[in-house]
Amino acid sequence: LVQPSDDYPELRGVSRETLLLVQEILQHGMHSGEFEEQDVIYLANASWAGIHGVATLRVDTPGLYNKHIDLLRQIDVAVNAFINGIRRRED
Repeated sequence: LVQPSDDYPELRGVSRETLLLVQEILQHGMHSGEFEEQDVIYLANASWAGIHGVATLRVDTPGLYNKHIDLLRQIDVAVNAFINGIRRRED
């Protein structure tokens, strides 16, 4: 457990940089018309929460991923579900 986060300034810095990168990627997708226009901060937080959830499950329930669920496939499913959810729909 890496809490409180103030005790790990390097990790906090990398985490912030990564979240900003996610925001940039999502903003680019909205500007290019690939994704629906939305508030990028909330959208980035939603994507961050999804990935954080998978990571937390991996740490908290290692037996689940070692025996029943392929971690890479789970990540692929999670990312594709998120991308499909924000993709711009043609009328």
